[in-house]
Amino acid sequence: MGEISESSSSTDQEHLDTDLTVYKTLPNRVLTAINTLVRYCVFHTGDTTQKEFWSILKQHIAPGVLTGIVRIQRINQPNGNKRMDIWVKKTNSVRLKQALGLDSVQRRTGLRTNINNPTVLSKPKAEVPKVMRRWRIDVYKAHRDRPLRVERPMGPTMRSYPRGIATLNMNGLQKRMLELQLFLRYNDIAALAAQETLLQEGSYFPDFDHYAVFNRPATEGFRGQAILVHKSYNAYEVTKNRLAFATHIRVAGLVQDSKPWHIISFYLPSGGNKRSQRTEAMKKIIGLSLKIQSEDRDAHIILLGDGNMKRTEMTKKLKSNRTGLHLMEVTGSPLTFHRKGTRMSDIDHIVANGNTLKYLTKAKVKRH
Repeated sequence: MGEISESSSSTDQEHLDTDLTVYKTLPNRVLTAINTLVRYCVFHTGDTTQKEFWSILKQHIAPGVLTGIVRIQRINQPNGNKRMDIWVKKTNSVRLKQALGLDSVQRRTGLRTNINNPTVLSKPKAEVPKVMRRWRIDVYKAHRDRPLRVERPMGPTMRSYPRGIATLNMNGLQKRMLELQLFLRYNDIAALAAQETLLQEGSYFPDFDHYAVFNRPATEGFRGQAILVHKSYNAYEVTKNRLAFATHIRVAGLVQDSKPWHIISFYLPSGGNKRSQRTEAMKKIIGLSLKIQSEDRDAHIILLGDGNMKRTEMTKKLKSNRTGLHLMEVTGSPLTFHRKGTRMSDIDHIVANGNTLKYLTKAKVKRH
């Protein structure tokens, strides 16, 4: 790093003092308007004083360029940062900007070997000190000095939290990352159940901004699932009586002054030869819901996921009159796209008990 000299020749000092005296009594707006002068701003000068700044310029800029400098002033910007403003004669303005303007290579290496106009430097191949590598020079613009205005709210404001609840069959999370991120962002999703993530134990699970993830890795006969909950809400996984094909979490704050909601994401076995396994799995999920309601009659319960059975079959298995669980109504068609080569089907479901239904609107299938 180049040393800053505390002393200067009497000739240089007299030149600077004499020229500064001529203009120091004029306000900035008058100086800026003088046609014979150009005002530059040098940013990122930090705590460098005017004397140190002038000393650095003398060490690294040719005397012919320095003679055009009329005034140097340290400015405190409205945002709290400091800069140096230089008033220079118009005939020397371009050469001064060439001398102080560094490209990325010059800032990194500190060498000025490829400068277009070496005559602006005191030494054509001089090393640039570290303090000078941070500087950025630009023409003065008045808007930079306008006062900062802080808009204060007129009264107490309420923070808006995501409210949507959704289920989504991914058929592979890695290849649909962008699609999922956009869906979460533009649909105001508070909690999302993702099925068929295809991520096995030890696989990297992507990080989602603003969302906590409860992941169940894929195993033999189970293609993996995850629940994403917006970090505006407190959520935790219930591991007691854990089911192999479902993930049970509790989320607090979805409704003001209510107990944490039970959200159970399920992915039932697929295939025509797995009908009996699906029936047994659904019985266990319903049994878990009945157990929750027997322990807390005011409990809020949502079941959602890929049942691999049509709505008519799911409705029969729920037996709403006995269990209190109801298949959510769907606005429009309930058909969802499964995968290429197959027909659309209504095998993805959202189920809720009576305490929860009063807070929910009709479901809708998002297609794109």
